[in-house]
Amino acid sequence: MKRLFISSPFIPLSFSGVTNKKFGFSSPKIYVLICFTFLFFITVLSFSHRTIYGIVIDEAGKAVEGARVRIQATTDYTLTDDKGAFQVEGIAFLNDGFITAGKKNYFNGGEKLRAVKNNYQLMLKSVDNIDHKEYQWTPPHSIESSLEVKIKPCKSCHPELHSQWAKSSHSLAAVNPVFITLFSGVKNEIPFKKGLGFKNDFPQSNGTCVACHVPAMALKDPFGSNLMEATNIDKEGIFCDFCHKITGAFHDTMGGRPGVLSMEFTRPPIGGKQFFGPLDDVFPGPDSFSPLHSQSIICAPCHSGKFWGNKVYTSFDEWVLSPSAKKGETCQDCHMKPEGNLNHFAKI
Repeated sequence: MKRLFISSPFIPLSFSGVTNKKFGFSSPKIYVLICFTFLFFITVLSFSHRTIYGIVIDEAGKAVEGARVRIQATTDYTLTDDKGAFQVEGIAFLNDGFITAGKKNYFNGGEKLRAVKNNYQLMLKSVDNIDHKEYQWTPPHSIESSLEVKIKPCKSCHPELHSQWAKSSHSLAAVNPVFITLFSGVKNEIPFKKGLGFKNDFPQSNGTCVACHVPAMALKDPFGSNLMEATNIDKEGIFCDFCHKITGAFHDTMGGRPGVLSMEFTRPPIGGKQFFGPLDDVFPGPDSFSPLHSQSIICAPCHSGKFWGNKVYTSFDEWVLSPSAKKGETCQDCHMKPEGNLNHFAKI
């Protein structure tokens, strides 16, 4: 009888129908099964640890230099060269997940990973850098609104993050009773001296409190808006969509330009969607990588303020002079620490 031998350091095979005394097998089918199992795992290993290549281009087909490329939700990334090319080594995956690319001023791009594919072409679409002031904000949760177009709230997809935001100082910025009392001069059961309040001292002025505390309202009229008249989404204070539309922030060291007066925004047209944030691998979706959202400077407009030559709030200024700043630790490293549940959310 003819014998078939397959040499292996792991499995000594002999397909002859003769009992293999070492392993106690007598059926050729058992050997065939072992052989194919062995080959399967060798194939899996060859696909699960490999190098993949590719190029990142824009919608016009031009190379995008300096884009971050990574396997989605992993720590390490590589940057594309001047030809848009990238190479990612030691990849461990099967047929699952995405390879993504992200760069400032582009929407994140990506493609689903394939076990039999090693070469990828990823396209990044440019962000329209025009701020469309008619944009209708995405609400953090369902609210009463006079808008005809109903917009799906953040809470519907991000319930855990919404829950933490709802307990934060940001969510209460427009309705905090201490703040309302200091502005209006109306006691509201807060133990302040009778008559203390901005409106009592300056009855003809609304000040610029809205620039930080009611920013959506302030964007419409930063100097003329009366925060006591805030309604609908304006009363939500510093809500999710507001911060995810910021594309520029500055430290006002001279004073007089608090909050939105020291920020830049990029809002899409009515019906459009785009969100700016610190992650370059949020895909698919209308999301754009924003390094600004990982930098302390984004906090400066509302956490550093000087009025009439006097520093009124100095959280950002204190951070600038702190050991944390010297070590490269940002505000977000403590107050929005990515522990899986962001349980330090905006507590200050």
